[in-house]
Amino acid sequence: MHRAPLTPEIIEALKQVPRDQQLPPDAPERFVDEFVDALDFEALGFVERRRPNRHRPYPVGPLLKVVLFAAVVRIVGHRPLAEACKRDLGLLFLCNFDPPKKSTIWRFWRDFHPALSRVFSILVRLAAEAGLVGMELHALDGTKIRAASSMHTAVHRDGEEKKLKQLKKLIEKLEDRSSALPVAQLRFLQERAEAQLQQTLDRIALLDKHNTKHIHPNEPDARVMKCDPRRLFAYNAQAVVDHESDLIVAIGLTAEEQDHGQLVPMLEQTERVLGAVAELTDVDTGYISGPQLHEANKKHLPVLGPVQPEWDKSLLPKSSFAYDAERDVVVCPRGEDLPLEDRRKMSKDAPCETAIYRCHNNECPERPGCTDDRRGRTVKRTPFDDDLEQHRELLTKPAMRNLYDLRKEIVEHIFGCIKSNDKFRRFTMRGLAKAFAQWALACIALDLRKLYQAWTTGLFRLPSRALAHA
Repeated sequence: MHRAPLTPEIIEALKQVPRDQQLPPDAPERFVDEFVDALDFEALGFVERRRPNRHRPYPVGPLLKVVLFAAVVRIVGHRPLAEACKRDLGLLFLCNFDPPKKSTIWRFWRDFHPALSRVFSILVRLAAEAGLVGMELHALDGTKIRAASSMHTAVHRDGEEKKLKQLKKLIEKLEDRSSALPVAQLRFLQERAEAQLQQTLDRIALLDKHNTKHIHPNEPDARVMKCDPRRLFAYNAQAVVDHESDLIVAIGLTAEEQDHGQLVPMLEQTERVLGAVAELTDVDTGYISGPQLHEANKKHLPVLGPVQPEWDKSLLPKSSFAYDAERDVVVCPRGEDLPLEDRRKMSKDAPCETAIYRCHNNECPERPGCTDDRRGRTVKRTPFDDDLEQHRELLTKPAMRNLYDLRKEIVEHIFGCIKSNDKFRRFTMRGLAKAFAQWALACIALDLRKLYQAWTTGLFRLPSRALAHA
C-alpha cells in the first residue's frame, strides 16, 4: 500500500476529525469518492438486498468505492482487501471507518458484478462530456487473457476417446474371463468399468454439446487459445482506445479466439457509450473480413486496416481482373469477358453465395501462365468484394497509411500496462460474465488513474449525479 498501516488508536482519533480534513484535498481517494457519489446506484443495478434474519445490509456506495480504489492501487483478492480496509487511511475514509468483511466484499462481487461494465460506460461518458475524449482517431485491438480454469483438470476429446476404447476392451476382457473370476469380484469390476464408461460418455457428450475439443466442466464458457505463448483456457479481451486522451472508451470480452466477428460489435459499443464513433478507427488484419467490412460500411462505421491478401497460386492474380457490374462479367487484362457460370455457397457455413466466372477462350496465348484448369480460368466474387477492393485502395493513400501506422502506439501499450504494471494476466473468476466484470474493473482502474490527473488540474469536474443509463 501507499501508506503505512494505522494503529487502532490512531484510527479512533481520526474518526473524530471532520471528513473534509481526513485526507489532503487532492488525494486520489477523494476523486474516487466523488465519482461514486455521482452515480445513480439503483439505475445502474446496484439494488441492495436485505438478507433474511440479518441486520441492514452493508451500503453499496462505500463497497463500490473500496473495490474501485483497490483496483487503482492494485490490491487483488477479497481477503487482502478486507485486511487493508482495517489499516489504510484511504480505504478507511472510503468505507466511512466501517471496514467491510471478506464475506461482504465477496457478496458484493456475486450480486453486482454485471453492473461494473455500466460503471465503466458512465466514467467514459463523463470524460467525453468534459471534452477529454477525442473523436478523430481511435484504435481497436484484442488480447488473450488466461481463464481461471486449468488445462490439467479439463476434459480433452483425444484423452476421452482413448479412455473409451480402453474401457470397452476392459469390459470385453472381463466378459471373456467371467468363468475364471469369483462372481462377487467379477460383478464389482464390471460395475466399476461400466460406471467409468458412462462418465466418459457423458464427458464426450459435453464436448459434443459445446462443439469443441477441450472444455472445463466448471467453466464451459472458456476456450483454448494461444496465450503466453502456450494454448490455454482463455478469453479474448477487446478494447477501443482514444488517440488524443489515451483513455479506453469501449470494452468487450468474448470466448471467440479470432477477431473476425468483433469489428462491428465493438464499434457499435463505442457508439452506445459515446453517442458516435470516431472519424476513423484503426484495426489490424484480424478484424477485416468481407461481411464485417460490408456491415461497417452499411452502418457508416469508418475503419482503417489492411485486408488479408487472397491466396492465389496462378501467375495472373485475381486483382488483375476487372468486374463490369452492368454486364455482370469479369474482364481479363486482355479484354476477354468471363461470363457468369454459377452461384453457390462454397461451404455450409459460408455467409453468402459466391459468383463463379469462367473464361471459355481455349486459344488464349496467356492461358499457360493464367491457369492449369482444362476448362478455363475462373474468377470468384462475393457480394463483399467491392467493399474489400475499396478498402485496399483507401490504404494506398499516404495520409491514410500514416494514420494506420499510429495503431500500435495507441492501443497495444494499454494491454502492456494492464498485464505488466497491474499484473493482470489471469482471471480469478469463472465464467464469461464474471470475467467480463474483472476486465471492466481493470479498464476502469486504468482510466481512473488518467482522469485523476485531469481532476487535480481542474480539467475534469464530476457532477452531483451522473447519467446512469449505459
